[in-house]
Amino acid sequence: MNSNLRIETLAIGDELLTGKIADSNSAFVGGSLFSEGLRLVRQNVVLDKKEDILAAMSELAHRAQVVVCFGGLGPTSDDITAATIADFLGTKLIQDKSSHERLLVYLKARGRSVTEQTLKQVLIPEQTSPIPNPVGSAPGFQFEHQGCLFFFLPGVPDEMRSMFNESVLPQIIKKTARQGRVVSKVWRCIGVVESELQRLMVSVEAGLPQGMWLGYRTRFPENYLYLYSKTDSSDEQKKLLDVWSEKIQTLVSACCYGTQDKDLENWVFEKLKKYGKKIVTAESCTGGLVVHRLTQVAGASDCVWGGWVTYQLQAKSQLLNVEAQSSEDAVSEKCSESLAKSALKESSCDLALGITGYMGPSGGTTSEPVGTVFISVVDTTGKVLNEKIQLPPRPRATLQWGAASFALYAILKFLK
Repeated sequence: MNSNLRIETLAIGDELLTGKIADSNSAFVGGSLFSEGLRLVRQNVVLDKKEDILAAMSELAHRAQVVVCFGGLGPTSDDITAATIADFLGTKLIQDKSSHERLLVYLKARGRSVTEQTLKQVLIPEQTSPIPNPVGSAPGFQFEHQGCLFFFLPGVPDEMRSMFNESVLPQIIKKTARQGRVVSKVWRCIGVVESELQRLMVSVEAGLPQGMWLGYRTRFPENYLYLYSKTDSSDEQKKLLDVWSEKIQTLVSACCYGTQDKDLENWVFEKLKKYGKKIVTAESCTGGLVVHRLTQVAGASDCVWGGWVTYQLQAKSQLLNVEAQSSEDAVSEKCSESLAKSALKESSCDLALGITGYMGPSGGTTSEPVGTVFISVVDTTGKVLNEKIQLPPRPRATLQWGAASFALYAILKFLK
C-alpha cells in the first residue's frame, strides 16, 4: 500500500517512551495522509537527547523523502529540538519575527512578563522557513536536506494538527500530485469475531486482482474490514472497485452496520434525526456510557433526552419503580425491558433503551457468567426488541464499552 513517496514521522520526547503518553500525533498524520490516498510508512520515536535526535536525522535524511517531526519546541530545559537541529544544519538560532511579535501581544494582554524562557519558543534555526502556529506560541519550521523535506511542529496535539492541516499537508499533496493514490472502502462489523470475518473473505482474497488487497482492524467488540486499491483514477479501476465491493457487501451484510468511518453513536444519531425520534436511556451495568457516547455527537440535544443510571437495586426501585429482589433478578430480560418501559413512560420520549449485565470481575452465575448483558429497546407503539449478549472475558472497562456498543447497535437495528 505504499505510494512512491516515502513519508515518515519522528516524535521527540522522553514521555513518549515511558508510557506516560502515546504518540497520537503520528496516528493523526497517518490518518490525514491516508484520506488523501497516501501512506505513512514508518513512525519513529526518540528521547529528548541530542545524540539520539542527530542520529535519527541522519538516518531519515538517507531513507525518507518527507519527514514530519513533533516535540521539543517549548520553553522548558528539555525542549532541545530547535537547538539540536541548528547544530545539525551547522547554523544558529534566530527569532521568528512574526511569532515574536505575536507572543509579545499575547503576554501583554494577559499581564505576563517577557522572560528568557517564553522567548525561547520563538527561536528557529537560521536557513529554515517558519511554519505559522495559529493556536499556540511556538512556530514550526521546515527545510530540505539531502533531498528530504523536513517539517518540525510542536508536540501539543491541537497545535500540531492545526499546523499540519494548514501548512504541511498541502505541500505533501502538491509534492505527490503526479503519483498514484490508494483508495479504500470499509465495512464496520459487530457480532462477528475476527477469525470468522477472515473465513468469510477467503474466496474474495483468492480472487482479488493485482493492486487490491484486504486489511483488518479490531476495536472490541467491533471488527473493521478494509478493501484497498491502488488507483490511477481510470474508469476500469473504479469499476473493479465497485464489483469487489458488492461481493464483500453480500458476504458481510448480516454483521455490517455501516460502510463509512463513523462510530456507532454517529450512525444512531443520524437515524434518530432522520426519523425525528427522541431517545431516553436507563442504564445499569454501563453506568451512563451509552448516553455519554451519544452526547459526544454534535447536535445530540436534538435527539437525546437524557437518561437514568440505576446501578443499585434501590436506584432501580426509587428512580424508575422497577423492583428487583436480587442481582439475579436485576440482570435479566425482564429487568432491562421494565427499565426501558418505565424510562419511556417517565420521559415521554419516542423510544427507550434499558440495559443490565454482569461486568465483573466478580458476580455472575453458572448460566449467566460475567459478560452477560441484557438489552431492551421499546417505543410508544409497543414494539419491543430484547437481546441477550455474551461478551468474552475482558477487563471491566472493556466489557462496559462492549456492552454500550451492542446497546447502540440494538438501537440502530430497532430504528431500521
